[in-house]
Amino acid sequence: PHRTSVFLDGGNDYIYFGNSGNIGLPAGNESFTVEAWIWPDDMNGSQVITHWGRENYDNQNNELKLTGSDLRHSFRNDDLAVGVGDLTDGWHHVAVTYATGGQRMLFLDGVLLGSDTPSGVSVSNGYDFNAGRRTNGADYFDGHIDELRISNSAIYTGDFLSPVNMVGDSNTVGLWHFDSNYNDATDNNHNGSGQSGAGLVPGGVYDRDVLFTDRESEMGVSFSPDAVDNYSGMLTVETNDPDEPVISVELYGSGIQYGENVLILDDVSVEEGGHVR
Repeated sequence: PHRTSVFLDGGNDYIYFGNSGNIGLPAGNESFTVEAWIWPDDMNGSQVITHWGRENYDNQNNELKLTGSDLRHSFRNDDLAVGVGDLTDGWHHVAVTYATGGQRMLFLDGVLLGSDTPSGVSVSNGYDFNAGRRTNGADYFDGHIDELRISNSAIYTGDFLSPVNMVGDSNTVGLWHFDSNYNDATDNNHNGSGQSGAGLVPGGVYDRDVLFTDRESEMGVSFSPDAVDNYSGMLTVETNDPDEPVISVELYGSGIQYGENVLILDDVSVEEGGHVR
């Protein structure tokens, strides 16, 4: 699949994942981490990033959202909020962690901004899990969401390097890359679906120097002619494969020089297994 992210227009579109109990999202007083990359189009009003639990019952919600220029987590009438300013300048990683009977922490771009110790937490399961709105159809998110992961442990306890290419582990309940689809990247198969006009658009958050075997990526390569009617070059790719840490592919061809630094190609060759775009 190609790299994409979810775009929501703040009107009535969202991502639906199904019943939180069936998914196995953290409930009651269980530990959790909710994290995602977001790029809001504005900082107006209340904009939900993720929500599950029982509406309008104290300490039975699990909701991560923006409220104006604050990043906020709410159990319902037991909130933690931190000022984050204007996030419309690009992608930002947001995260909330909670350890059973202990601290709740809010992070922006890997920096711990605030914490507290809530009491009486009893998040209800058996209710829908949505991203981009509250379950009751309010507080729609306006902007982009990418790389959403929910874990059943408090995986961050202090400042950290925001993960660009998220992976699943034994604590991961669900991981959604939103690359060409809304599917869960873990074996749990908690697939979502875009609702009411939610769309997948090119781009998103990823390390452009890392190529995954299950994804297509493009690398731009440019040449300068070493003679009037031919060119040659070497494409070298460094990998994390201990058996083949460097891959080198010779590129060569011929053509007609047309103006300065322009070559019209009439023949291009690469080694077997390669291709030219």
